[in-house]
Amino acid sequence: MVTRSKGRPIGDVIQAGIHGGLKVQAEAFADGSYLDLGTPDDLIQVLVYFFECVAVIIAGITSCHLSS
Repeated sequence: MVTRSKGRPIGDVIQAGIHGGLKVQAEAFADGSYLDLGTPDDLIQVLVYFFECVAVIIAGITSCHLSS
């Protein structure tokens, strides 16, 4: 069995950037969410969501929202 690591937490990456002198900005999602693309399984989840949303929009519904 192969165990996949989720990798380094995004907070650690942001902190490393700050300590390295990078300018860091944040954007709040008032009415939304985000999906992490850290693993192949996460990417598949995003692609499924995207194509489901495309189908909804083609069907005449004007928007698609991610349900958690």
